[in-house]
Formats: sequence, structure tokens, C-alpha cells
Amino acid sequence: MAVDLRSRWRSEATAQHRADEATLRRRGGFDADWYCAVIERSFNRRGALRHYLLVGAAQGIPPHPLFDAHHFVESGGTVLDGVDAFAHYLRSPEQWRVSTHGLFDTGEYVDREPASLKSRGGPPQHYLRHGLPRGVPPHDLWPTPSTLLGCLTRWVRAWSGIGAVAPVEPSLDPGTVLVLVRRGGRVARVRTLVASLEEVRRPSDPALDCWLTTAGLPLAASLRLAAIAESSDVVQVLVEPEQATWQESWESIARASAARLVVVLDPDVLVRPGWLSPLVGALESPTVAAAAAVVMDRGGSVRSAGVTFCAVDGSPQMVLGGFAAEDVPSPEFIEVSALSGGAVALRRDDLLATGRFNLRLRGGLQLADFTLRLAEGAMARSLVVVPESRVVFWGEADGDSLVSRPMDLSRFMARWANRVPRLDERVWRMLGWSLTHEPDVGQRPLAGHALSRLREAKSSALRWAIKNPAPPFDRGERWGDTHFARDLAAALRRLGEEVVIDAAPAFDRSAASIDNVALLVRGIRPWTPTHSQVSLLWVISHPDEVLAAEAGTFDRVLAASAHWGAELGASMLLQATDPALFHPDMAAPDSGPEVLFVGGARASGRPMVEWAVEAGLPLAVYGPGWEDLLPEGAWRGSYVEHDRLGALYRSAGLVLCDHWSDMAEQGFVSNRLFDVLAAGGRAVSDPVSGLHAVAPDVPVVSGAEELRAVYEADRVSLFGDDVAVRARAAHVAALHSFDARARVLIDAVASVREARAGRS
Repeated sequence: MAVDLRSRWRSEATAQHRADEATLRRRGGFDADWYCAVIERSFNRRGALRHYLLVGAAQGIPPHPLFDAHHFVESGGTVLDGVDAFAHYLRSPEQWRVSTHGLFDTGEYVDREPASLKSRGGPPQHYLRHGLPRGVPPHDLWPTPSTLLGCLTRWVRAWSGIGAVAPVEPSLDPGTVLVLVRRGGRVARVRTLVASLEEVRRPSDPALDCWLTTAGLPLAASLRLAAIAESSDVVQVLVEPEQATWQESWESIARASAARLVVVLDPDVLVRPGWLSPLVGALESPTVAAAAAVVMDRGGSVRSAGVTFCAVDGSPQMVLGGFAAEDVPSPEFIEVSALSGGAVALRRDDLLATGRFNLRLRGGLQLADFTLRLAEGAMARSLVVVPESRVVFWGEADGDSLVSRPMDLSRFMARWANRVPRLDERVWRMLGWSLTHEPDVGQRPLAGHALSRLREAKSSALRWAIKNPAPPFDRGERWGDTHFARDLAAALRRLGEEVVIDAAPAFDRSAASIDNVALLVRGIRPWTPTHSQVSLLWVISHPDEVLAAEAGTFDRVLAASAHWGAELGASMLLQATDPALFHPDMAAPDSGPEVLFVGGARASGRPMVEWAVEAGLPLAVYGPGWEDLLPEGAWRGSYVEHDRLGALYRSAGLVLCDHWSDMAEQGFVSNRLFDVLAAGGRAVSDPVSGLHAVAPDVPVVSGAEELRAVYEADRVSLFGDDVAVRARAAHVAALHSFDARARVLIDAVASVREARAGRS
């Protein structure tokens, strides 16, 4: 073999090959031992280098464990035609900050080790000589440097097709659910998906056997997927040659598995708690061929609850796309015409029998086509969406859409136009909507059709959309605005109204035109009404950010202050409390913290907390960001569940309430103060304009000494006995409940509608 290589070098090596050989020998960096291990050949250093230049480079085999030419170019590096990429890199120190490998964070390493920019072989070689022996992680995907070279060798061999692909060893337990992650999406999103799988696992969930495949991916993406699987307890990876197809990988995994059920999971989603068991449960019915989760978009509105087909032209449309989360009903199943992705469960035998996915289609149409074929061969079994199962699409706004390219729709329609049910009205009636064909589609949420709510004949209920300035999902749970919006929605529903809540990113969801009323709870997020529905602006905080131009776009302006906004025509509507969650029977007084504060740390400071610390009070703080800012033992946790706050307020000796400076100056009393009073707690506030008229019995303090005086005062003399505390709580519950606020809002909407009717 060595003779053959010498002969090839003499006959095939160009002048550029020889120049590159000289560069790689002189400047270092070429790792002959590693290269020989990858290709499973034995050469001396010169032989390995020449084999690389003549053979390995063309096959994409890296010359160094941490140099991948394709990744280098994708990261912004430049190469020259006919010149070896690694040799050119070594000749170009000005490019040594460019990332060279999917599992080597060049920028971070160079910042950590500036000397690597002057090292022979550049930062990758410096890392192997110095960083790796010291245990420096090469990338946040690879925290264990000691195993790096061994894993890279094994994976590069499998990816290049040189070494045998590791045998597939899926679970042999029929009760395990096989999960196959579709190829596509960014590796960072796959990592998010895997993290969500780990985070939401419940002991009662079926066991998962989850697989990724690198088939068809470039080396950098393949190595990153392999690294994700290596550090995960819930996923495995099948590293295969780049020329392999993911469908072949799936078939080999599925055929080797004993699992009865399979879940096809999109790479751009994250799963929500409780997502799996309802899908598995749906397939216990012999009449169900496949079951899908409801797919939410990252803003919190519905992305898809299956697919139906338009009566006008038979084109596919996502069910409930652009609707609010509350629009998904609660039956066990929603039977639909096709499924479009996210998370789809089916039987393993059906997966293998239906045939491969149509790779000429992209996005949701690919899975819609597959599930239509599945249904055709499923002997009258149905395709269903399971409302109890939710996943969140985390990709780009138009990524994995139902129709991502016009040619996809043409191909899909050529096959299915005359074979699918045209807009199954039964589906929409199950969801509570009637359909009317409308040639003028305008901004209608369903192309070619108008939607109207199915209601009882005598119902006068309106559909309200509360615009909540908080983010959706788990992040929003830590915002008081989220609970404020929910409590208000519950009050409106008790009065017979229909209510949905839009988190900030979903303010302009595509189906918003079906709402009768839009109510913006104005915190830090402005919004301009975009449809003809009645619009209300309720300013509850940050009044200095509300401008006349914004207020002028609403039909009515309300403010949680007695004197702010007169020039804007604002009416007073104070914040509120929910007496079901905040009442004196939730705990015994003085059974909890002596001095309580609930709220996060702020860069601008929270004077009430600072005064309590200065006064030496026995403070207990719940909220994020306080870890290193308080005396030892004062910080008790970063979060208190909303339904536990009432008991905490009632049990405390004193509860500190503070306000943003603009809210205090403009007379905006926080809803926390109403909650504390309704719970039977003893509230202490910083100065707020007009507070005495709203809560005359609440002590107001302006510094540490005044706060200490309140703490040391006789509680009965200052706040009254428990009979007085309970009477005050009942008064607040009656006057400042969300039910009371809801009645005012309903009257405001009726006034606007009457005025509009009078003008028409």
C-alpha cells in the first residue's frame, strides 16, 4: 500500500499538492495519528499527509480532530479553489478567530487563551496541546474533554462511511414508545427539544426510546447531534454516512425495535408536561390510526390542530391556526382529515406498511400526505388530534408551515385534490363554529369562509380577547400580569362572556378578527387595535409610557388611578383581587414570616426591602434575583405559586407593598395591596398618591425608622383585632373584586356598541 501511495503521489500530485504538503509539514496542525485512526490505515506521518491530500480531503475526512473545512466556510472562513482548506487556514492567521469545528468554540477559547493566536497550528492545535490536558471543555455541548478524541474518531468514521455503523439497539420492550425525531431544524432547537423531553418526564409516563439520525447531514451538524445524545439520558443517535437517507435510518431502527407504538416528533418543537400519555391512550382505541398533539406557536396561540380541506378549491388548511389556546375544546379526540406534524403517534406496523415520506414535499404537507396515505390503508380508522397533548413549535415564524413552497401545494393537490373531503364542516361544528362560504376573504381566519360562533339562540355573550403583556408558557407564570389576566377572564366568564387570553407575542394572532372585544391590560407592552372590534385600554402600571397617540386608538381608556389620564379621557378602574384565592380563612395570623416581601430584585432597587434590612427587621423575601443581596436567611425562594400567596399574606406579621415611582406619583395602587387586604394580611406601603382614599387603614412609611416604628407598634392598635381585619377583608372583596371590575368593563363595551349602533 505504501508503494501504491508513493506511486500515486509521483503521478497525481500537482504543484499545489506539494505546496500544501510543505505548508502542513512546516506549520504543524496535521494530526497523522488521528487521521490514520479514522481511516483505519497505517502510514508514517508523510504517508498519512499525502493520503489526506490525494484521497481524504476529497472525501471530507478532517486533517485534524478540530478542523472541518465545510464548517469553517459556513462560519465565514475563506478558502481558495484548488488549495487545501486546512493548508490555507494555517497560512492565514487573520482567520484564526473563525470557528473551525462544530464542537470547538473557537471564539471563547481564543478569548480565554490569547496565546493560541500565535501558536503553531493555530487555536485547534493549541487546544489539543494545552486546553485538553487541563480539562478545558471545547464547547458547551461537550463538557467532558477526556472523551472527546475517542468519540470524534468513532463518529467521523461512521459519518464518512469508512467504519461500520454501530449496530442499532433499540428497546426490545413492546411497552416502550419508540420516538423518531424528523430530520431538519437547527441543532440548537434539537437540543431544546431533548431538554424538554428530559424536563417533563413523569414517573407515570410510558418509557421512551428516542432516536436521532445524522443521515444526510454535514459533519458539523452530525457531530453536534451525536454530542447532544451522548450527554442525554433520553435520546440515542444513529451516526450514518452523509449519503444515507433518514428514512432508511428510521426503517432500520423501527424494524429492530419491539415497540408497539411510535411517535414521530418534529425537531423544531418542545414538548409540554403531560404530552405523551394522552397520545398513547388515543391509540388504545382500535378505531384510531394516528393521534397528534395540538401544536402551539411560540407566542402562545394555536399553530395547528390537524388539517381540513377548503370547500372552494380543496387546498389544505390548518385547523384552528391563529386561534387562542382557549379555543381548543376539551373532547377526548378531534377527528380531522389529516395531520401536519409536531408530535404524531401511530403503530409501528403502520409506519412500516405506509411507505416512505414524500421527500418532494416540505413542511407540514409532507406529514399530511403521509397520514392521508396511512388513513387510506387503515381500514376506516381515523386520524385524531388530542387536545390534552400539547407541543410548542419553536422554529421560525413560517418554518414547517403547511405550505412552505408553491410547488409543494401543486404536487400535493395533483395527488389529493379529488380524493380528500372538502372542508369537513363536522370538524368545525365540533369546535363550536359554523361556516359560511364567503368569496371576499378579507382578513378572515379561514380562507374562503366566514366563521361564526355556535351559541344558544338567546345568548348575548361576546368574545373577549384579553391582551396580557407577559410572555407565554412558563416564563409568563412568574408575571403578575398573567394571573391578573386569568382572574379577570374568570370573572368575565362567570358573567356569561367568552374569553381568551393572548400573551404579548400573540397580540396580533392571525384569527384575531373573530374577537368582539379586545382589552389591553397595559403594563410594559403597548399595542394598537387592528380590527373593528370594541377596544378597551386598561392602564394598570407604567403610566408614563402611555402616550396620547396610543390611547387615542382605543374606544375607551380606563386607569387604575383616581386622577391619572384626565386629559386622555380615562375613567377610573382600580386594580382588583380574587376573593376565592385571597381570604382570611386560608391561614392563621402570625403563623408565618414576621416581615414578608414578595417580588423580584430590580436594578433600580426596592426601597422597602432596603429599609427593612437597614432597620434590622426579621425579613423573609420571595422572588428572583435576591440571592446575593440580602442578609443570610432572608431570601426564602425565587417563586411562590399564585394559589399559595393568600395563605402566605394572611400568616405574616407584616406584608411590605411597594410601587414603581411613576405608579406612586400617579396614584396607581398595586393589586398586591388589594390581595393582602382581602387575605386578611397587614399591609404596609410606601407613599402612593391617593392611597388614603382607597385604603385608609394601611400604614405608609418613607424610610427605615418609620418602618421599624410600624414593626414595633402594637398590632391591634395599628390594624385592629381579627374581627376588624376580617371586616376590612370583606369590604375589599366586595368593592375591589374582579367580578366588580368585570361588570364595569361589560357596561363600557355595551356603551361603545350602543354608540356605534346610533351612528350607523
